[in-house]
Amino acid sequence: MKQRIILLAVAFFVFLFMAAFLHAQSDAQEKCVRWSTEFFHREFKSSEGSLEGIPASFARIYCGSGDPCSFQPHYNKKLNKCFILVEIQGTAGKPLLSSAVPTHLQYFLYDTYERIPYGVYEAKYDGIGNKTTTNCWVKDKFRVTPFGELPECKYEHEFLDAINSFMKE
Repeated sequence: MKQRIILLAVAFFVFLFMAAFLHAQSDAQEKCVRWSTEFFHREFKSSEGSLEGIPASFARIYCGSGDPCSFQPHYNKKLNKCFILVEIQGTAGKPLLSSAVPTHLQYFLYDTYERIPYGVYEAKYDGIGNKTTTNCWVKDKFRVTPFGELPECKYEHEFLDAINSFMKE
């Protein structure tokens, strides 16, 4: 009888621990969605953003002037970080018609809590659908350096593959 009571008590505490753990994970994901939404609207949709650098400045101009801008938030449990992947595809300030060829494509990957960039991909189109990568780097995987320490990515799929560990775990 005593063993049964102990087993029931242990099972009860395991259940409480698992419930608390699952609730904390759910809260972390909800917090990430809220922070990402705020980050996106402040840094990409308004003219008051504080992100620095030429890519961020152009992204703000494009998003603010009507180019399609979207974002995907993701809470990475392993890293305990909230990432946001922003995609901008458009015709430099004009709405993209369904049959139109975009003039540019941009992806930005940020840690929204620390406001740190983790990756950028930028490409331009020539008007008939040919795409040329103009900027591509992912933190600790691809970067452009004078000494070529890490290889530069050249294609969109390389960028998306490289950020997979941040956006899928």
